[in-house]
Amino acid sequence: MGQAQSGLSKPIRAAGGLLWRKVDNSYEIAVIYRERYHDWSLPKGKLKEGETWLQAALREVEEETGYSAQAISFAGAISYETSRGPKVVCFWHMLRLGEPVRRLDDEVAEVLWLPVEAASSVPGLAKVSAKAGTAPTASGSPPGATPPPTPRP
Repeated sequence: MGQAQSGLSKPIRAAGGLLWRKVDNSYEIAVIYRERYHDWSLPKGKLKEGETWLQAALREVEEETGYSAQAISFAGAISYETSRGPKVVCFWHMLRLGEPVRRLDDEVAEVLWLPVEAASSVPGLAKVSAKAGTAPTASGSPPGATPPPTPRP
């Protein structure tokens, strides 16, 4: 039975990242403000033709935060209904590489770096952590990353 006959629509495929940066002895996560939706979100967007999930995630993080990144581990996936049909978003934990390399995408008004506790209120992060069971480690570092060194007295 084809999609049209079964009433099932092909899901919208999107990918994004939990972009981390080290600050002193802890880590922060980048969140973006989208004027169009009047919300704070994790950087993410739809896959382009021929892109892998990871390629799309890296591209979207760079476009929406300005930073090149290195993927370090898969964070999880979420799915939800939109007005255009079902959507699946795969996320990766990423570390930023240096300083911004480009201007922000037109969709993004601001990038804000938040401590893990504050960022956990961002809907995308809460959903990814809850569904995938991948939260920051006890040290506050992203899963798959080398934790920050313990300060010495």
